[in-house]
Amino acid sequence: MLQNYFKIAWRSLLRNRTYTILNATGLTVGIVCALMLYTVIQFELSYDTHHQKKDRIYRLVTDMETPEGPNLTGAIPYPVPATLKAEYPQIERVSFYIGGGPGQITVNSSNQKFRETSGIYAVEPSFFDIFDYTWLSNDASATLGQPDNAVLTQEVAERYFGTWQKALGQTIRLNNNRTLNISGVIKNPPASSDLPITVLYSVTPRTSTDWVSINSAWQAFVLLAPNTSGEQFNTMMPEFAKKHRPADAHKAVFRLQPLREMHFDAAYSTPSGRTFSKATIRSLTLVGVFLLLMACINFINLATVQAIRRSKEVGVRKVVGGNRRQLLGQFLAETTLIVSLSVGAALLLSQVTMPLASRLLEFPVTLQVLHGWDTLAFIVGLTLAVTFLSGFYPAIILSGFNPIVALKSRVKSTGNATLRRALVVFQFAIAQVLIFGMLVVVKQMNFFQSTNLGFSQKDPVILISVPTDSVSQSRVNSLKNELLQQRGVAEVSMSFNSPADDRNWFTPLRYDNAEKDSDFAANMKVADPNYFSLYDIEFAAGHAFASTDTFRAFVVNETLLKRLGVKDPQDAIGKTINLWDGYYKAPIVGVVKDFHSESLSEEIAPVLMMHSDNYGTANVKLQAGQLLETIPLIEKAWNKIYPEYILDYQFLDDRIASFYQQERQMSQLFKLAALIAIIIGCLGLFGLASFTAEQRVKEIGIRKVLGATTGSIVSMLSKDFLWLVLVAAIIAFPIGWYLMHAWLDDFAYSIQITWWMFGLVGISALAIALITVSFQAIRAALSNPLESMRSE
Repeated sequence: MLQNYFKIAWRSLLRNRTYTILNATGLTVGIVCALMLYTVIQFELSYDTHHQKKDRIYRLVTDMETPEGPNLTGAIPYPVPATLKAEYPQIERVSFYIGGGPGQITVNSSNQKFRETSGIYAVEPSFFDIFDYTWLSNDASATLGQPDNAVLTQEVAERYFGTWQKALGQTIRLNNNRTLNISGVIKNPPASSDLPITVLYSVTPRTSTDWVSINSAWQAFVLLAPNTSGEQFNTMMPEFAKKHRPADAHKAVFRLQPLREMHFDAAYSTPSGRTFSKATIRSLTLVGVFLLLMACINFINLATVQAIRRSKEVGVRKVVGGNRRQLLGQFLAETTLIVSLSVGAALLLSQVTMPLASRLLEFPVTLQVLHGWDTLAFIVGLTLAVTFLSGFYPAIILSGFNPIVALKSRVKSTGNATLRRALVVFQFAIAQVLIFGMLVVVKQMNFFQSTNLGFSQKDPVILISVPTDSVSQSRVNSLKNELLQQRGVAEVSMSFNSPADDRNWFTPLRYDNAEKDSDFAANMKVADPNYFSLYDIEFAAGHAFASTDTFRAFVVNETLLKRLGVKDPQDAIGKTINLWDGYYKAPIVGVVKDFHSESLSEEIAPVLMMHSDNYGTANVKLQAGQLLETIPLIEKAWNKIYPEYILDYQFLDDRIASFYQQERQMSQLFKLAALIAIIIGCLGLFGLASFTAEQRVKEIGIRKVLGATTGSIVSMLSKDFLWLVLVAAIIAFPIGWYLMHAWLDDFAYSIQITWWMFGLVGISALAIALITVSFQAIRAALSNPLESMRSE
């Protein structure tokens, strides 16, 4: 019986090729989206889940309280981990995780140089007691027990030495100032980890009593004892901070952040620099479900259209003895066959498109759709769900025809017309929400790119990483002079970082002989005097510090003065700023106008600038139009001054763009989702238009005989569908406004949602619907009226 169902189903689908292709296309598109979004969500949810003790692992973070609100960071003062371990038996293990920035590795045996962009960390031996990695060589106790021992990942070891076995016992140099002995190799950790590793080397904890200063490179993880609650432990942390932090320091509380939450909390960032919010995951899940529902709705609409043509078939089957259960099985078999074909096509299409999507969405690896049993279970469940959702209602309708009425071709309607129209409204409401979301996200991204940040971006600027050891720093002036001699180089300035940067150093300060530190931390920027002219940073009062003012003068921004209650910038000139209990005290010589020192997600921070004798970045402004010719000259100049180092540079525009990686992902996802929703929605509208044209074929013939024009008939058939789109807009606009307004609230600086955005979305939806419906309407209007009125 079952075999017969599928044999007949196959013949029916071949006989009705247009119907089959339309249905299979809609379902395939919907299933492809569901598979790809499921793969993305699974990848994001799998971050750092491979550690066996993941439920007991926490990161130490700092919550600072300021008058403007909380200031959250994933870094901590240096003494915190060791003190916690000594005072609380609930902590089983603790380990620092220091570093993470770029670095150069030189293989001593071959003198080959490798530039690592990240993943070089100093850790304590207890690191491997907390986290689980698969060892190819010695275990942790034999690797990091001695100072300057190092552990490499398999990929890195093979890149340096050819095979990982050859790496053992070899030595490498880190930034040409530290020799490391390779004592272990681990298997490559999964890409879904916020603890990026290339080289780990042992560090001996130093003694420190500074409970105030925080460096973003200082991060620590703890392993709680079994049956210890992190939430309960956090209730003791305020008292711990109060006990150890100076009374005059700004308020701060240390807290345990669960490892499982780290990837989803952008407020504290992660060592990898990559986060993915749970709100985004929920949004992607909803988008996937809605797109799949839209595909199922298409199937229902197209199946009801096909029902008219198959009414005689149903009548004949019932007359010759077919009962409703058999007919129901027959039509469900057809649905199962179409869904199975669609799933197969979707799997093939997903395999092709997933690599493209991985690059488009800037994932760290190329995601694979078929990557485990959980995906197979999802595909099976998806097939069953789509089969039921798509096939059950049409099968009930088709199998329920009255055979006498069906044989006389008097079937006037298949199912509830109101339901079909409601489904189309639902489809276009989803489509318009997605189009509106795409428009808002794209406008916000354009806002990021076009907003005046308070410093010049007119000419290209490259940021060159400069070694910070004393020998290398002694050559900084030589590098600067050499660069200025190159054709195409306009200006050069040395600094700690760029004006807008994700690597920042915040410090409290005392103003004008105050008795205690300010209740906020200032963003410290170390730069030479040329920094201000290179970036065209404007002064509101005073001037830049002189080249001889190393550690002798400060420049501040307007926001810092506002936080201090100083209204006139001129009043601050000559006033002193005291850092770290008098360790560094100097007058303010200039006040610059505000510029954005972080992303536009953050309010403009108070900025404190000083001239130093140690810099890690060379800011090189290039003359417009000479980029290709100048870069090789810069590399030649670098190799002359630093032959032992690889040139490592980044464009300022790229660094600023990196602030908004997740927003770019959202933008691309909205564009893709909106496009797919439009395609699926048009197929649904096409199905309903086909159904209406079939139902009103005799009416159209009569109207043409009575003199109706083609235009009037097209208008008559189209207006009902346009009303459905307008109803969908009325539903979609408040939903879209609420969702995107909530998204924009996460940014300190954002666009305003205006009426023209709704108008553009509505007009676009109407135009798309009109084009879709017009095809069927024009076809019906041009048909021969005699043919349409002929009695069957």
